[in-house]
Amino acid sequence: MALEKINVVWIQGQGCTGCTVSVTGGTNPDLINVLTGFLPQIEGINLVYHPTIMGPWGENASKILDDAINGKHDPFVLVVEGAVPDEKKAKETGGYYCSVGETGGKMMLFDDVLLKLSKRAGAVVAIGACASFGGIPHGNPNPTGAKGVVDFLG
Repeated sequence: MALEKINVVWIQGQGCTGCTVSVTGGTNPDLINVLTGFLPQIEGINLVYHPTIMGPWGENASKILDDAINGKHDPFVLVVEGAVPDEKKAKETGGYYCSVGETGGKMMLFDDVLLKLSKRAGAVVAIGACASFGGIPHGNPNPTGAKGVVDFLG
């Protein structure tokens, strides 16, 4: 029995995109077979948002994230790549550590988007060392206060 198509929202925080490179270069099955439903076990994956491999960019890409935050792509699995910085520390110096887009002239900060999407997601998957444990961004002296998804979400 095949599972129905799965919506996936994949966001990236502080990282090198190495997990994306690994997934896109994988074989048996390769990413194309997974996305297109060539595997008999699943009809495929609807990759709603992935900043590295999706077509839309700029405000069009940010709108997709807004739509997911507002329930347009429910149910979905949230995949998180990269560490989560402490934006409170950044505000002390008047800046930002990690933005994922902009809508209507307003910056979309990674930590805020992650928090909002995690509340809607059917599951949250931390992929790689950065998203799981903070990875290299979490290393001493950790100036951005980077941490893994579980530590951030609690």
